[in-house]
Amino acid sequence: MRLHITGGKFKGKKIKSINKIRPTMSKVREAFFNICREKIEKAFFLDLFAGSGIMGLEALSRGASYVVFVEKDIKVVRCIRENICSLQVEKFTDVIKEDIFVALQKIKMSFDIIYFDPPFKYYEDKNFLNKIIISLEKSFVLKKNSYIFFEAPKNVEIPYMIKDVKEKKYGGSSLFFLKK
Repeated sequence: MRLHITGGKFKGKKIKSINKIRPTMSKVREAFFNICREKIEKAFFLDLFAGSGIMGLEALSRGASYVVFVEKDIKVVRCIRENICSLQVEKFTDVIKEDIFVALQKIKMSFDIIYFDPPFKYYEDKNFLNKIIISLEKSFVLKKNSYIFFEAPKNVEIPYMIKDVKEKKYGGSSLFFLKK
C-alpha cells in the first residue's frame, strides 16, 4: 500500500505502508495538521504506535525539528526506516523498536506534540487510555505545554481522568486532543 504526504516540503511524496496496519486517513492527517499548524514549526514530535510513520514524516514535512517513532513490530520498523531514508531525514529522526509502555520509561527527552493511533482493538480494554495517559505523565516526554493527540474509534468512552479533551469525528474514527 502507498500513502502520500499531504502538505509541507514533501507534499505529494509517496511512502510505503504494510497491509497489516491501519494508516491514519489523509483527511484526519490534514485536520490534525490544521489544528496544530502553529505548534508544529520547530516542534519535537513523538509518534507512538507509529505504523508506516506517516504522521511523523508529515510533521517533518510541515516544519517539525525532530521526530521519534515508536513501533514494536520489526517489519513495520523496517518500513518506517525505509520511508525515513527515502525522504533523507535520518538526522532528524529516531526509531525505537519497543512496546510503547517500555519505550516511555526509556525515553529521556520531552516533546511538544505527542500523537498516538493504536490498533482500535486496544480500546476494548476500558483502562487502555488511562494506562497510556498515566505512562505519559510518569515519563519524561511531557513538557509543561505539550499537546497530546490520539485517534480512537468513534464513540469510544473517554475516562473521567482525561479532562478538557476536544473531539473531531471523521467517519468511523475520532481525533481527540488535549493540552497538558
